[in-house]
Amino acid sequence: MQLEFRNRATRTMRSLIRGLGLAVLLPTMSAAQQIRGVVVDDSTGQPILGVRIELLAGHTTVRATTFSAAAGWFELFPQIGGQFLVRASHAAYRGVGTLAVALGPQEIITVVVRLSGGPIPLEPLVVKATARDGLSGYRERARRGAFGRFITRADIDKNGAYSLAHALRFAPEVSLARVFDGVFTTDGIFMRSFGGMCVPGIYLNGLAMPVDRGFDINDLINVDEIEGIEVYRNSLSVPMEFVRLSDPPGLWCGVIAVWSRPLPRAPVTLKRLGFAGLLVGVPILLGRLLR
Repeated sequence: MQLEFRNRATRTMRSLIRGLGLAVLLPTMSAAQQIRGVVVDDSTGQPILGVRIELLAGHTTVRATTFSAAAGWFELFPQIGGQFLVRASHAAYRGVGTLAVALGPQEIITVVVRLSGGPIPLEPLVVKATARDGLSGYRERARRGAFGRFITRADIDKNGAYSLAHALRFAPEVSLARVFDGVFTTDGIFMRSFGGMCVPGIYLNGLAMPVDRGFDINDLINVDEIEGIEVYRNSLSVPMEFVRLSDPPGLWCGVIAVWSRPLPRAPVTLKRLGFAGLLVGVPILLGRLLR
């Protein structure tokens, strides 16, 4: 019984101590000085988010800083009372809002700070872009003569090439052979690389073409549409954009890269428009007559 009575007395004392502690803390917590308020647009009255709020003493010393929330609300907690200046600024506003306040000990005041000057008008944003010519890489490599052989449009015209295969005859690295595949005969394309013959990688305007020994190079493009040709003997000289990662290392054959030139479009004339109208209108008229 005595032990139980002592335990009850101990618990009672602890409860009293906690109560006294809260009684001591509550006046201290409620006695804290506080400046709270809202910052709004002076012209619209709408609250402003993200405004920097500073509490200054003597116009220079910053005693507290915060930022307004979504509803424009803010709270500042100076350590002492006195005369203060509340200053509000925002990157999108030209003006700075200021408000002089006097804060007494244990006082809480609520203020409204207004920002004027409106959102800063931004200068029109002008984006200038230069379209990259698909032939720029080829022209730069041809200018430098980098590790390959280059057949230009001038070379094709000068030599009177009548097909892509005929134009490639001026590249000694390339070997053309008649390939018989059943009843079909094609101009097969091969490359003399590392002392042997192999099937090179074929690229048209930077895109790899599926090839095999029966591939007819003349089916790739008409000679009149060619702007230039790049020929690389083996993997050691091939630029990175033409490296075929699917091939085992060390077994890469050479590469032939063909680039087409933009051909001028035929002008639109009344004669052409009339002919197009006939192509569209005649089948429609015949269909109605035959109903």
